Amino acid sequence: MKATIHSIFCHAPANAVYGIISNSVRWPDIFEPCINVESLEKSEGYEVIRVTAEVNGVEMQWVSHRVLLEEIYGINFETNPPMSLLQSMQGRWRVISMAEGGSLLSLEHNFQVKEEVSGLVDGVNTPDEAVDFMMQAIHRNSLKELNSIKKLAEQNN
Repeated sequence: MKATIHSIFCHAPANAVYGIISNSVRWPDIFEPCINVESLEKSEGYEVIRVTAEVNGVEMQWVSHRVLLEEIYGINFETNPPMSLLQSMQGRWRVISMAEGGSLLSLEHNFQVKEEVSGLVDGVNTPDEAVDFMMQAIHRNSLKELNSIKKLAEQNN
């Protein structure tokens, strides 16, 4: 299992930042890599969405099951099915109110690539290449997403 964590400080209250990450249907307007989000199921504190996004220049799609934890400004997610190279992926968004004002937003990913990845993505033929591909994509997309959230949250406050 591979793991990543990315974070950013926002000069905005935690509830404003949480409002952005919890509203998945707005993601295509906010996140550069995101092409489309389709709501498949929604209930109090839970949603299932189909995401289409660019991953290292390759259009991919996955289904994300999200548990929304508004009381702690958090969202846990698991992709099922995940994107083509992955056996599994889970993660979490967390927004932490800071004593000095503002909030810290973090995004964690935990993933495992498939044992057989040849032919799924051009140029990716081994599990090690799949790990490299995913680590680059997660790093690039997470930074873009966090910066977009920061900008939007700070503009609105």
